[in-house]
Order: sequence, then C-alpha cells, then structure tokens
Amino acid sequence: MCAKAKLPSIEVEGLVDGDRPDMVEVTNLPGGTKVRQVAFTQSRMFVLSEKGEVYLYKVTEHLPDRAAMEQFGRAGPASQIRGELMINDAPIKIKGIAPVKQIACGLDHVVFLDKKGGLMAMGDDTFG
Repeated sequence: MCAKAKLPSIEVEGLVDGDRPDMVEVTNLPGGTKVRQVAFTQSRMFVLSEKGEVYLYKVTEHLPDRAAMEQFGRAGPASQIRGELMINDAPIKIKGIAPVKQIACGLDHVVFLDKKGGLMAMGDDTFG
C-alpha cells in the first residue's frame, strides 16, 4: 500500500509491486551509522550520516540481451533497463569534505551543502 497516495499498488513501467524483488536492507555501513538522507544519481547512491559523513554505493545498469529483445519485442518488460544497486560492495566514504548537511543530485552530478552553508559539487566532467 502506498501510504502517501493511499493506493493499493504502484505501477512502474508495467510492473506492479508484487512483480519486483523484495526490498533488501543495507547493512554494510560502518557500525552505529545513523542515516539522515539518501540521494541518487544515474550511477551512484549517496548516503548522508547524521554526523555529516557521506558514503557512496555504485549502481550498475543491465540491458537485456539481444535475444530477449527480439523474442519479446522492444515494448515488453524484457526490453526495459533494469538497475541493480550494488549494496553488497562496501560503501566508499568520501573524504576531504566538510561535514555535510544536505545532498542534492541530478542525472550525473551531486551537490553537497555543508553545515556552514558552503557548497561543493562534483559530476562526470562531461563539460569540464
């Protein structure tokens, strides 16, 4: 049940809730880490701790193989891009930044607001 919309189910790209795998708990953050915020780019998940530390996880995308696309057609579920969150890999702690208060993400970039009001940004360097 979607509490916010009070709907019995949410449909995303033709898949209802019961068709997706169960949620997986992220258990590999350093012991005692309390999470304040989570934000995503296209290829990364950023986790902000209550202490202002930032951890990142890699997100990989898997495209269906050519045979599946030809068998089921481009409009079917087999042709949809599926992202896999690599939570089994150890998170990478971002070092050398001031304690962070908030994170904002776009497709290929992330902006950190530190606790003193300063901004830091990083991205994929497509445009410099």
